[in-house]
Amino acid sequence: QMAASSLEKAWQPYLYSKNPDLARKSLRSLLDLAAPAYTLMALLLALFSPEIIGLLASQEYAGASVIAVIALFGSLCVALSSIVNGGLYYATRSGLSLLVTSCAAGTNVLLCWILIPRYGIVGAAVATAMAGVVSLTLMLTSVRTVFDANVRYHRVFGAILLGLGLSWTANALCGWFTAIPLIGLWAIKLTAVGVYLVVIWKIRWYHGLNPSAKSNESKDLQELPTWTVEVER
Repeated sequence: QMAASSLEKAWQPYLYSKNPDLARKSLRSLLDLAAPAYTLMALLLALFSPEIIGLLASQEYAGASVIAVIALFGSLCVALSSIVNGGLYYATRSGLSLLVTSCAAGTNVLLCWILIPRYGIVGAAVATAMAGVVSLTLMLTSVRTVFDANVRYHRVFGAILLGLGLSWTANALCGWFTAIPLIGLWAIKLTAVGVYLVVIWKIRWYHGLNPSAKSNESKDLQELPTWTVEVER
């Protein structure tokens, strides 16, 4: 959340300084980079949450790592929503941001009312995470509609689901093989991080970083209209 808040303060003024076509391309490009980058941070925190909680709290809070994984990926969705929100402000449709926030808050309250009596604090974490998913989904839909920014759902949610799946898999393996030494547990977690980086690199290579895509992107940017001011001497 701190990283997202810092980026948002610098990102929105930058977006306002661009003409509409370049602003749309900038929003799409930043989101394509922020989704895997933020997911990587959430994955690292989720994988090493038992060690972090062990350092910061007493042993009785060791079970909180399960809740931390759920809450982290919910916060990830909210952080990405704050980036997308810049498109609504640029399009002078900030009222939609309030509507999206209200829908997410309503979802959170409703799911807390349903899940907390049955599942306790885990239900509260799930409700908060689902509210984050609702916020990100509605924000992406709103920006695609009013700002005409072709943000790509599959890249955003693909990175999130990949990170979530790897974190759950690695933590489950660590739970099954409790007898192995600490270095073995860390090896499982670092392998999950490595798999994530390889998959993200392959996706970016074929869809965003290959030479033809880069040359086409540069050509598109060169064709954008520019404005010059003539000064009489």
